[in-house]
Amino acid sequence: MQPVYPHLYQFSTYIPPLDFTIHQYLLCTEPAVLFASGTMQQAEQILPQVQEILAGRPLGYIFVSHMESDECGGLAVFLRAYPAVTVVCSPLCARAARLWLYRPHPDRRTGHAPAGRRARPALYPLSCRGAPAGWSGVL
Repeated sequence: MQPVYPHLYQFSTYIPPLDFTIHQYLLCTEPAVLFASGTMQQAEQILPQVQEILAGRPLGYIFVSHMESDECGGLAVFLRAYPAVTVVCSPLCARAARLWLYRPHPDRRTGHAPAGRRARPALYPLSCRGAPAGWSGVL
């Protein structure tokens, strides 16, 4: 884990056989936002660091940009640790997540973010953008 900007932390895992690095980002604001859960193994590795950075504060949102294992494979790890977190994703990802990632929790909201939708964590406004044609699963 390394800080890359005020309130923004990057978690990186290099995968030698693929010569590929996977990143997750934590925006430590109110509410806190995690961008991508990583794979199940990555999520298990970074969860203690996320919990340490948040120091007992809740994780407010997890943004899932698209349905691939490096983006949401570890989502269940974070959903167990933060049962009230809101998962923000495309309509396609929301449908798939309801089918295979977890059982609904009474305090959890999951839904898609329409293009143009804005979120306002303290300090940094966020906005969802539409995906290129044919990329229906991308946020």
